[in-house]
Amino acid sequence: NTLIAGGGFSQLRTATHVQTRQVVAVKIFNKQACSEEGLRAIHREIAVMRTLMDSVALWQTSQPEGVAAVPPIVRLHEVVESSHHIYLFMDYCRTLPYL
Repeated sequence: NTLIAGGGFSQLRTATHVQTRQVVAVKIFNKQACSEEGLRAIHREIAVMRTLMDSVALWQTSQPEGVAAVPPIVRLHEVVESSHHIYLFMDYCRTLPYL
């Protein structure tokens, strides 16, 4: 697990899925370091990402043959919340080809 970035209440790390060996990005929030408003903002971010994932699924089913099956966005795979941390497991993008 490599640290990509870190701040006062969160870190972004890489992780490897044990079974598939897929490398993912994990955004880790320290709940104890967050204010109540900060926790609300994190939960809003999760809700927006989940809504986006639902929109991607709908988009994929409506595309004609020959159109890319997956739009170029970072996919949220899973959210895990413990008593002290919130973990967002997302696609890991090694490069930023669209910038």
